[in-house]
Amino acid sequence: MLVKSVLGETAGSLFLCIVIFAITVCTLAVQSGAVRLMFAMGRDGCLPFSKALSRVSSKTQTPVLATLLCGFGAIIVLAVNLQFPKVFELVTSIAILWANLAYWIVVAVQLKNRFKSTRHGGDTDARFSLGKWGFPVNILALIWSSFMVFNVSWPRTSTYGFEWYNQYAAWIYTAGLIFLGVCIYYYKFTKTQRIS
Repeated sequence: MLVKSVLGETAGSLFLCIVIFAITVCTLAVQSGAVRLMFAMGRDGCLPFSKALSRVSSKTQTPVLATLLCGFGAIIVLAVNLQFPKVFELVTSIAILWANLAYWIVVAVQLKNRFKSTRHGGDTDARFSLGKWGFPVNILALIWSSFMVFNVSWPRTSTYGFEWYNQYAAWIYTAGLIFLGVCIYYYKFTKTQRIS
């Protein structure tokens, strides 16, 4: 109603159709990205039931199980949202946190490699070098990434609500993700050790 009252009936309807199209495209992009990631990790043997996750349909050439699991995960979030309306804000905030954590890890490893290569008298990557600006830019990137991680995950009622388990959801789920990752890594590592 607000959009149409400001833009008029025709322009408002056109604008809303563009918004619906944009949301649909973004949703499909996130869905396909999750499917590709699950398929790739299954193909590389990094997930439980990797063989099934990496199987591709001979007819459509798509990873069926990975697609179904990602879709099922989205349906679960929608179903949970019926009872807990805050779940969308939690999922969005945690997804932003995890994306920033991924960037933080890359920047931190790059800085560690810069320190290591400086001690050995070389550059971190001959294909891409910032020269003397490498360290300052890398340090600023790490500071900014750290700020973003803390800013997104900091418990506050405006984003996470009043319940303590919602306010600390970012930390709880991140700790759970790390724990799950460590368990899978050690399971795969010990399995590889037994085979070799």
